[in-house]
Amino acid sequence: MAAANKKCAQCEVCGKVLSCTSALNLHRRIHTGDRPFKCNTCGKGFIRKAFLQTHHLTHTGEKPFTCAKCGRGFTVNCNLVKHMRIHKGQTPFVCDTCGKAFTDKGNLTIHTKRHAKEKPYQCNICKYSCTQSSALSRHLKTHTEDKEFECAKCGFATKWKNSLQKHQRTHSKSPISVSGRSSTHRKSVKTATIPAGKGGKKPTTRRIKRPHKCAVCGKAFLKKNRLDVHVRKHTGEKPHQCVVCDRRFRRARQLEEHLFGHI
Repeated sequence: MAAANKKCAQCEVCGKVLSCTSALNLHRRIHTGDRPFKCNTCGKGFIRKAFLQTHHLTHTGEKPFTCAKCGRGFTVNCNLVKHMRIHKGQTPFVCDTCGKAFTDKGNLTIHTKRHAKEKPYQCNICKYSCTQSSALSRHLKTHTEDKEFECAKCGFATKWKNSLQKHQRTHSKSPISVSGRSSTHRKSVKTATIPAGKGGKKPTTRRIKRPHKCAVCGKAFLKKNRLDVHVRKHTGEKPHQCVVCDRRFRRARQLEEHLFGHI
């Protein structure tokens, strides 16, 4: 009888055994991408109501759990506990295969799946599979036409939050006048207005040359290091690697922003 109960509470996708059928049904949402609890502010979905309630704190800005060493705040206590391990230099979760250590058990679990080439999260529409439920959630959006993120200024809509954020930055940028037409893109030569000097001279304009030109697409840059970063888009090179989850980035700044998600 006990064996029968255990079998009925075992996930048919990843093999995980749950304590009861209701827990199994909740667990299945990780694989299917079902997120029935939606945030009224941003539209993000969650598998549990408790997760949604915690998420609401990100909109109110409330962070009741504060680090005594650096002052950083957190919405939930478990994130503060993980963060404190960084200050203490604690990496208690060690990979049995390669010996790499992690501050968080979840990151170790993701890392271990890469050694086993295990991808338990399967799309129910196509053959796509992945190691993380968050990656599956992002993938499932490619199968829908829903555009939940909308610009309040112009009505532009997109499936992706980062695309909306990138779009919103265009509203705060002044277009550059190039050859009599408006453009927000950089060209090899553009005009720049120089303000009046102390003598009361009228503002003048001069042409700024961008000598470092991409051999692939022709885009030009003022500094060579900017060109070097741009070329990585064409080559696919990502030299900056996360020490926690092995994810790679083209820019050091992108890696720094990513690392905040681990602490």
